[in-house]
Amino acid sequence: MDIRPLLCNPVFFYWLITYFKKIGAGAAVSPSMMAAPIANIVVNIALMIGGQGRCIVDSRPRVPLLQAGFIGFAFFISLLAATTNTYALVGIVFMSQIFEQIIWSVGGVYLTEAFPTAVRGSRQGAVMAFGSYGAIASAGLVGLLMEVWNYLPIVTMASLLCACCLATFLMKEISGEALSDCVQARSYEAV
Repeated sequence: MDIRPLLCNPVFFYWLITYFKKIGAGAAVSPSMMAAPIANIVVNIALMIGGQGRCIVDSRPRVPLLQAGFIGFAFFISLLAATTNTYALVGIVFMSQIFEQIIWSVGGVYLTEAFPTAVRGSRQGAVMAFGSYGAIASAGLVGLLMEVWNYLPIVTMASLLCACCLATFLMKEISGEALSDCVQARSYEAV
């Protein structure tokens, strides 16, 4: 299991610290950093309640859970622009991290089920590497976006999360299917 999501996305928090200070809500930084990992733990426990076969992750289709994660995360990221109240900001960060963790947890299960055993490690590695490129790019771009407009990183993140939600409509629902142990070979029959 990848524990990085439990530690929260560092790029998100580097930007959030700067954002909170720019909007005069510096008092929300420490409580938000404490609330986020607690939210991640809470949602992971909630996803596993009931045990194998009965918990949310095992008993519900993966794609709608991912869609809920993307929409919920986009919604709560957008709410960051609505207030400077410390308590509200901490609550918004808490809720945004719940939905982000749903994406990480359910996405990890989906990736495991999507790829055959023979290529699972390399394919998951490629997906994670692609995600890391995005994290590196966002670390460099967020500061530039904030120089243009304080709320531009929020608009950008919420827009990208909505685009990701739309992309999930192209995903095949695979929960409940047997895991494949090998890559299906193509048939090249003579014509």
